[in-house]
Amino acid sequence: MTDLTDVLHRATDDLAPEAPDLLLDRAVRRGGHLRRRRRVVTVSSAVAGVAAACVVSALTLARTDGAVAPQVTDPGPSLSTPDASREPRVTVDRHDFGATFSRIVPGAVTDEHDVPAGRVHENGGYESTFLWNGYRVAVAVWPYRGGARAVCDQNVKGSLGTQTCVRVRGGWAVHDSTMGDQSLNRWSSVLRDNGFRMWVMIYNSADEKGSNSAGPPPLDVRDLERVATSPLWFG
Repeated sequence: MTDLTDVLHRATDDLAPEAPDLLLDRAVRRGGHLRRRRRVVTVSSAVAGVAAACVVSALTLARTDGAVAPQVTDPGPSLSTPDASREPRVTVDRHDFGATFSRIVPGAVTDEHDVPAGRVHENGGYESTFLWNGYRVAVAVWPYRGGARAVCDQNVKGSLGTQTCVRVRGGWAVHDSTMGDQSLNRWSSVLRDNGFRMWVMIYNSADEKGSNSAGPPPLDVRDLERVATSPLWFG
């Protein structure tokens, strides 16, 4: 089985060393904490709003014709703690990454190799390589912490301006102006707003390092970005 970490490093040997985004070593896990904190703030605000509404109603009734305000026994709809199962999560099984890729970009998938959970690049991640219409494809998903834009900005630092962060559907994508200067592979890296990072790469041949005589890969960055931003990966 091919470890995608080795594949990614071999695939980026021909790229400039100042492209830290390609190494994917900065993934972190603070997104879940921030989302939980936002939920607590939201619930607290909602409870405070219900309580305030009850007080205003009681005072209004007390002023009407001198009547005594009735005791409030119904504070309104009950508020329950949000279900943790509703957190964004990868819903595609490890052995179905190739099939999901071909649902987004139709083609024949063969020779799929999925990295076991204990050998992925980052804890909680998913990694798979396969042939799509005979071309080598690598797909990886990792959780990260922090805001999508901030993490994207951090990852393009040191690229001497060749890499920039661009807003895409549901996240921020790293765009590299030197992508067209080499034809061995193309890639897309998207920091999705849901706390996951998606990496998609296609080579210009079935070989893990590409072929110097095969021309450009059959899919462009826009195609790969469509894969990286698809809703099919998460539930």
